[in-house]
Amino acid sequence: MPVAPAWLALDLLWSLRLSPLNPEQYRIAPLDYVLDTAAARSGLGFQPRHHDTDAMFEAYRGYAASRGD
Repeated sequence: MPVAPAWLALDLLWSLRLSPLNPEQYRIAPLDYVLDTAAARSGLGFQPRHHDTDAMFEAYRGYAASRGD
């Protein structure tokens, strides 16, 4: 889906309080970025406990639960 129509639809949903995402979240969706955890892994022994998609779905479930959906 092209970005402009998606943003228009999401802006409308946001204004109607029907979007689980705020504009700061969905406006970065088409951007390419990489989060490198190598320094945290080597320096702090960091090991992620959750996959990013699991965290995304859990965040949505929490949002839906807070709205009573």
